[in-house]
Amino acid sequence: MPSHAPDRFDEVPGDLSRVGAHRAPRPRHHRVRAFAWAAL
Repeated sequence: MPSHAPDRFDEVPGDLSRVGAHRAPRPRHHRVRAFAWAAL
């Protein structure tokens, strides 16, 4: 398997509670928006 040079995406801070591609904190009222979208 080929190796690659490490970049800034290889290091993830340990204090983030989310994993994977979705590392940003959730916006406020995300559940309300999801419910409103589903109610349409």
